[in-house]
Amino acid sequence: MRSADHHITPEEVRQVSDGDRIVIRNPRPRVEGSVLMIGPTHGGRVLTVVLNPDPVDDGAWHVRTAWQASPAQINRYRRDR
Repeated sequence: MRSADHHITPEEVRQVSDGDRIVIRNPRPRVEGSVLMIGPTHGGRVLTVVLNPDPVDDGAWHVRTAWQASPAQINRYRRDR
């Protein structure tokens, strides 16, 4: 997981996953079926998390990377939640 490169902890990724988030198709996937999960942490940061489907375990997902959400991604989150 490359989210550490962006100063995002695994706990923050869990907070987004467990919280009020949206999941959308990844517009620029490197892996077929990849999605973006966008949502807030307990501290109020809005993150974008890239999830790739597990090729063997149907229904399982792997975090590829995460970053501070862009203004456009934050607007999408606010619009779609």
